[in-house]
Amino acid sequence: MSHFYYYFFEFEITMGILDKTQMKQIWNERRINLWLWIELWLVSVVLWYVVDELYTTAYVYLEPKGFSIEDTYLLHIGTLTPNSHEYLSRSGEEEKAGTDLLRIVERLRLHPEVEAVSLSINSYHYNGSNSHTNVSIDTLSSGALRRRATADFLKVFRYQGIQGETPEELISLLTEKNTFIAGDNLYQREYGISLRSFAGRDFYFGGDTLNTRRLVAVTQPVRYSDFSPVYSSGYFFM
Repeated sequence: MSHFYYYFFEFEITMGILDKTQMKQIWNERRINLWLWIELWLVSVVLWYVVDELYTTAYVYLEPKGFSIEDTYLLHIGTLTPNSHEYLSRSGEEEKAGTDLLRIVERLRLHPEVEAVSLSINSYHYNGSNSHTNVSIDTLSSGALRRRATADFLKVFRYQGIQGETPEELISLLTEKNTFIAGDNLYQREYGISLRSFAGRDFYFGGDTLNTRRLVAVTQPVRYSDFSPVYSSGYFFM
């Protein structure tokens, strides 16, 4: 029994000496340890930033875009002048400018494998060249992308109404004069509000209170690109 207490006592003394030795070593190396802690802190900050950036990017990318380019094709069509060596004259035929273009569009539209055809100016998605103007009502005003295109643009890119309207139903609403359609996120960036409650009201454009149109439908929010958040830009179509 006495041997047991002796060894136990010796063990406690040895552990106490080791603790003091380790503490002294830690204190002597405090400057090195400080730099290690600073390095760990910097690494943690960088990792937090990288993870946050990756998460935000992935979250934005996976948000609904509000349009689709699946099975969509882009055609660039130009006009040759008589000075071009590729120009072919049509003797005895005089046509208005753009007649050939409209004929091409109509033939494409009649093709059994073509669902919809649209003509546009600075409007197709991912083009990087856009038209903007202010859309205002009461005290609210926001710059928005202007989609300058024929009505089938809504079918080509498969826009959907906020109330579940199909592209065809949205197009039918635009047959009335001085009407337009806009995305639900038109005022989201500046005011954080939905546009759906403004349906049926008159808006004015470009700061001109006499240039008014009635909002006949609101579509699902439409993003500018894959990595642009939904609040970054709104659009209108007339």
